[in-house]
Amino acid sequence: RDIVLAAVQQSGAALRYVDDGLLTDHAIVLAAIRQTSWAPVRAGPSVQADRTFILAALKQQALELQCDNSGALWNMFNNPASPYCGTILRYASAGLRLDRGFVLDAVRTHGLALRDARKEFK
Repeated sequence: RDIVLAAVQQSGAALRYVDDGLLTDHAIVLAAIRQTSWAPVRAGPSVQADRTFILAALKQQALELQCDNSGALWNMFNNPASPYCGTILRYASAGLRLDRGFVLDAVRTHGLALRDARKEFK
């Protein structure tokens, strides 16, 4: 566990190589999210279905976009051809995206999540 934690603290992308049994370890997943908001996308379904992880990733993504002085993240955010287009809400499980209360929390965390909310919530 400590080896995995050290890895994701250096690179959130390392979460994709973590044993499935550790993907429910909050310390590991949250450490990865602090490195990159895209960690849940790389981690897979169990993380994408966890509201705590998705909300943390949305918060991190909002921070990353606010601190993007070069505009590179904004360009990816707005480019439909980019795998990083849109908000992390796009990658949340279907169950979370259908949950009105969760979507409200998501939009409160990262206002631009409205972009990726289901039509009936807009």
